[in-house]
Amino acid sequence: MSAKPVARGEAIELNLETMTVDQGLQLIEEERVQPLLKYLKTGVFENKTNMTFMKAYSVVVQFGDQQQHSSKLYAYYKKVISDFCSESVDRMGRLSGEDLLKSLAELWEKNTILVFWMQRVFQYLDRFFTKNNNEFPDLFSAALRAFTDTVYELVKDKCIAAMIDVINRERNGHDVDQ
Repeated sequence: MSAKPVARGEAIELNLETMTVDQGLQLIEEERVQPLLKYLKTGVFENKTNMTFMKAYSVVVQFGDQQQHSSKLYAYYKKVISDFCSESVDRMGRLSGEDLLKSLAELWEKNTILVFWMQRVFQYLDRFFTKNNNEFPDLFSAALRAFTDTVYELVKDKCIAAMIDVINRERNGHDVDQ
């Protein structure tokens, strides 16, 4: 007598056959991206379940095999990261000195969290779409480029000045937060 496997939780209710890529992106936005962005702002990660991950990942797998849909998924991935960076750099505003450096370090940390979770959902694109297409860099490189273009290029001169100021203050015997 063989034992039947016991299912845990609910079955995923997701009709990929009739779903459009835009509906799939909306599902990813609602189920994974918005809760993740809320976590980065508040520290509270709601709706982080295997179920929401599987829904989002299933959408990427479903549409990731078709070139035009892969491009749309890839563009969405880049847009989420670029938009997050843009909003964050806007909040940095007129910071300078150590405050700017601390804010940039915090933004980098949050950006790496965002990229980690986004890559998990969109990793199917790296397996086939970016691997076989020289026009599109892999997901990590695209995210790094988005950060560089959106944040670093805007604050690098101020960061260099702030770092030199901190180094000089430390050399002159002042306490510096390292």
